[in-house]
Amino acid sequence: MNPPALEAPARASRRAALGRLLRYTLALALSLGLIYLAWGRVMTSPYFRLDQLVFEETPHINTPTLRRLLGLDEERCVIEEAGEPVAGEAVAGEPVAAATGDAPPPEGEASAPCPPGVGAHYFHFDEAEAEATLRRHSWVQRATVRRGLPDRLWVRVEEAKPAGVLILGGLFLVNAEGLPFVEAEPRDALALPIVTGLSEADFRRDQATAQARVVEALALHRLFKRHPLSRARPISNVHVAPGGRFELQLGLTRVQLGRGDFEAKFHRLDALFESLDARKLDAEYILLSDDLGRAIVRQRPQRRQLDLDTLPSKEP
Repeated sequence: MNPPALEAPARASRRAALGRLLRYTLALALSLGLIYLAWGRVMTSPYFRLDQLVFEETPHINTPTLRRLLGLDEERCVIEEAGEPVAGEAVAGEPVAAATGDAPPPEGEASAPCPPGVGAHYFHFDEAEAEATLRRHSWVQRATVRRGLPDRLWVRVEEAKPAGVLILGGLFLVNAEGLPFVEAEPRDALALPIVTGLSEADFRRDQATAQARVVEALALHRLFKRHPLSRARPISNVHVAPGGRFELQLGLTRVQLGRGDFEAKFHRLDALFESLDARKLDAEYILLSDDLGRAIVRQRPQRRQLDLDTLPSKEP
């Protein structure tokens, strides 16, 4: 046992050490509490609200539409629940029915809540979620979203570029990857290549193959447009036949090309049309064999061209 004279100083030393520990603990707790309160104020401070939007509008995404999609105006947020497609979105394997991604909800209809993580405050805004939200819009191919302290938001949107028109129970624009992404206007069919022969069932059954067929058809259209024959025989559309074989509609003539060796087949067609023209004939359809050894032609008389200069003039 320790002598009583030694125990008293030891107890005093322990009490002093415990007092110091308690003071340090209280000071640390108070500091953490103050930091927590200050951080809470920062996290909700209007100073960090993303009010400065830097965005160059695109033909189909204007500033009000962008703010609505990203939930920057919370009362106007029209983003669908997570897992549901935004209106006008191209769902994998199924072309959309219409481009309605930038339309507000009908009057009186409640807007769906924004997905978690998307808000108008710097410390609550999820850049990755915002980019994913924008990419779900029919016309958006790529999107970049970046925050800047204290209240700035940079957004860059690259729209999908139509490469052609696909007839799929209606007219749909397709991109360079062969994916239908939005409903087309009739005027689009006058300016873009037209592809026929595929169905929605083809995209549901094997989307990758269906897209590849569209890409091949668009490439075939470009190849034909570069051939001299295209000036005398304008192309109306490229048809995707069963088995991935291709047909061209050249004026009133349907040409079955099959697959591959298209340049040689164009030269063969040129010779056939020259022979028909020399005999004042035309063709309803032409079937070319893959080896170019045979051609089946259903002939018909050429339609007479109306010469306006030969029409009799009316007497005054």
